[in-house]
Amino acid sequence: QKTAYEIYQCDWSSDVCSSDLDGSESQKMSWWKSDETDMAKDIYATIKFIQTHQSTRVEQLTMDSRLYGNSSPFNFIGPALSRSASASINANNERITFNLCASVIDTLVSKVAKNKIVPSFITSGGVWGMQKKAEQLTKFTEGLFYENKVHQKTVYAFKDASVWGTGILHIYGDEDQIKVERAFPHEFFVDQVEAMSAEPRQLHRVKIVDRDVMLAFAERLGEDEKEKAVEAVKNAEIAPFIDIGGVGTSADLVAVVESWHLKSSKDSDDGLHCITCGDTVIFKEAYKKDFFPFAFLHYNKRQFGFWGQGACERLKSLQLEINRL
Repeated sequence: QKTAYEIYQCDWSSDVCSSDLDGSESQKMSWWKSDETDMAKDIYATIKFIQTHQSTRVEQLTMDSRLYGNSSPFNFIGPALSRSASASINANNERITFNLCASVIDTLVSKVAKNKIVPSFITSGGVWGMQKKAEQLTKFTEGLFYENKVHQKTVYAFKDASVWGTGILHIYGDEDQIKVERAFPHEFFVDQVEAMSAEPRQLHRVKIVDRDVMLAFAERLGEDEKEKAVEAVKNAEIAPFIDIGGVGTSADLVAVVESWHLKSSKDSDDGLHCITCGDTVIFKEAYKKDFFPFAFLHYNKRQFGFWGQGACERLKSLQLEINRL
């Protein structure tokens, strides 16, 4: 029986894939049910399948970047965002005369995202001891927000949502600390058909990470996983970073895929969280939560699908009319 990777043969660093994956075979891309030897390959095949069939989303993200960045929205030179500010001719000749998108978004950010928001914990008719605990928990949260610069990152997330349709913050644990980081929508892959009218059951994030950082992460794993993880990170190819950053870098970076699958029901045990590097699963654990560890902020929720619609996309027609005038 063919694995999903064998059905959908592809090179991760290439835009060219040869696939004989039809509707019946696509149902077999259940990477969370795969053996550990095939899981990484099945995850890559799933991401490549989504990437190939949803290429217009990357094009839209690039166009939004150019509209906000004061460049011609139709001057594409490949999908990379680092190229989105480039022009085949003099850049000044291609600039937008009156950048409506940037004006609207900057105004929205300054008006809407200026207030700091910190959750408060209160009791409902609780005794004095519980009230004191709630007060201390509020103070702890305020300190946690200050330490992680949550307000600044939330402003960035709101701006990302305005430009690209969706802003994302990742909440995760790093040893004994709680961390919050800004994430880009370009890194995430969601099956739009699966999320047509409901939340997706699986989510993939392709992140470019420094090799030494991943080696330090691998060193902290258990004895059974450490040796395999360290070997996988050391042998991983340098990430080309084509889809989100550029084609060249002086840093030693590797592409790491983090995947989640929510459990199907309260009593199911098919929830899974894993991290893969190359063709090796370097970390795997049962995932018991019924939500992903991300805060998604959508500028305008579409009628169908998971991703939001940004101000740049909504103002595109008006911006082009202003350019013509």
